[in-house]
Amino acid sequence: MISDQQGYVLWVHGPSTVRRRSDGIGFIPGARWREADVGTNGIGAAMAERAPVQIFGPEHAREEQHSWVCTSAPVINPCTTGLVGTITLAGSFRTAHPHSLALATSVAREAESMLRAAHALKMQLLELNTAVPKGEYLLVDAQGSVAAAHGYSVGSRVSLPRSMSEGQNWIPGVGLVDARSTAGGWVLLRTQEDASLELIAGTNPQAVVHSPSGTTRIPLSAKHWQILAFLASCPSGVALQELQQLWPAGTPNVTIRAEISRLRSKLHGLIASRPYRLVVPVVT
Repeated sequence: MISDQQGYVLWVHGPSTVRRRSDGIGFIPGARWREADVGTNGIGAAMAERAPVQIFGPEHAREEQHSWVCTSAPVINPCTTGLVGTITLAGSFRTAHPHSLALATSVAREAESMLRAAHALKMQLLELNTAVPKGEYLLVDAQGSVAAAHGYSVGSRVSLPRSMSEGQNWIPGVGLVDARSTAGGWVLLRTQEDASLELIAGTNPQAVVHSPSGTTRIPLSAKHWQILAFLASCPSGVALQELQQLWPAGTPNVTIRAEISRLRSKLHGLIASRPYRLVVPVVT
């Protein structure tokens, strides 16, 4: 059986005798097999765990499935990390075989390999067919996968805002950019337009970046909010030694630097160093 990312069965194949039994418990195209729908089962468990699983007989939630063994492996899109669907082998409990898990897993990995190859070709075509500008830029597809970069140190993917449009946009980890649409993606150019930062406290602290294109909300951990609040209270900047008071005594400097580095990556371009300081107006 092959199911999609929502647990709907798309395709079923097998001997007619097994198919007649499987039809009776709902293993049919169009049926949805999430755990929320039918309890513990191979498809739903593989979706929830995002890992290969094997469900034996009474481990199934429903009694009519207790004579079955189901082996499922999820197919994860290696480019977006999103769930594509599942590959499932199902049959009588008496036909269980230790190699079933390896077989389902290898089929899922082959599917992921094909997705990866197709994506690599797509990125190559995007780069070949796009006239990139001089200077610093990022070339990404519509999902944020990076096809080419110059002057930016980023990974293979950036997080594009849902409301992405041409003009000024704030990209977490990248900063403020001038976005220009191209066939199959975006060209992102560095821009120096003004931005401001709003800090929101509470049980779910946030940093809200206000830019000419609108606002971007960035969830913060409690520690990151503490750091930003401290920097906001010291507009002239602070040294690492001053930030140490936010950690328990004896915390190694390397731990503090690593946490600040992670925060600077979230708010790319808004926190300067030597001394650490916010380079945009702040509202708390």
